[in-house]
Amino acid sequence: MPYRMVVPPGFTRYIGALKSFYNHFTVGSNSYGDMISYTVPSGKTLYVTYFGGGCLNEPGAMYVLLIVDGSPVVGSGGNPAVTVSLPTPVVVEGGSTTKVRVGNPTANTPDMFGSLGGYEL
Repeated sequence: MPYRMVVPPGFTRYIGALKSFYNHFTVGSNSYGDMISYTVPSGKTLYVTYFGGGCLNEPGAMYVLLIVDGSPVVGSGGNPAVTVSLPTPVVVEGGSTTKVRVGNPTANTPDMFGSLGGYEL
């Protein structure tokens, strides 16, 4: 018997609207990197439901910030990684840019990652 997906009433508007981003690169000592930068298309709205970051190859203290149009919105720290779930989505209007900034406050130069997800309508 083939499987089929049943979408509850009221949820059909979210089909195809999910957004998920991931990136990684080396971050210098006592530095940071904007792992993700996304500009929401005009006429759309991005609802950010989670973001995170961390170290891939060297455990160490790190921090991650969600930034909208150059202003930090929310942040957290961890060792070696952190994911921030947002019970109330951060709303990013069309034309605005959201970034995930991951910082390395140590003397190491680790490979770090950033992630961002939610939905866009």
